[in-house]
Amino acid sequence: DSQFAKRAALGLGLGHLEQKHYSQAAAIFNHLIATAPSDLSTLDGYFLAAVTAQNNNATAEAISLYKNAINWYEKQLLLLAQVKNLSLNLGSAQAISTLLTAWEALPIKPAHTQKLLQRQLEFWRWQAQAPAAFKAVLPSLQSELERELGDALTQSLEENNQALNAYLSNSRYGLANSYDKKS
Repeated sequence: DSQFAKRAALGLGLGHLEQKHYSQAAAIFNHLIATAPSDLSTLDGYFLAAVTAQNNNATAEAISLYKNAINWYEKQLLLLAQVKNLSLNLGSAQAISTLLTAWEALPIKPAHTQKLLQRQLEFWRWQAQAPAAFKAVLPSLQSELERELGDALTQSLEENNQALNAYLSNSRYGLANSYDKKS
């Protein structure tokens, strides 16, 4: 599933939801949930699956789906905190490799930051075998690469944090609303 296919599926699901074709919408949102998180479509899928059930007056299912969404968003926030901690140490190839592996699991991964992470990892690998003529400039180059990567990571992590917290808040509101409907 490409990012573009997921966004197209999301649009199709929203169209079905708007037209009150709940079973078709639910099938699409469940498909988005089942795919590996690679963009906002997965975040949308969890929330919109619950909204679909709620709009279809399937309150018990909506409650279950909202709880599932809340649990998933909270796990993603914990993963985000791990990535944040890993991003504080960019001082070795092993640290960058570990960060890159954790980064892959985030739902929002800007291509620019991904490239910077890979470039930093390659730099560390290359640095160990660099010719003596380059050894004098390596510290300043390393410092510049780390600054650029640090800035990109900070921005990317903040985007993830804002999106996850927004979905978490909306899911909690939806869950409370579903409990109110059930009463």
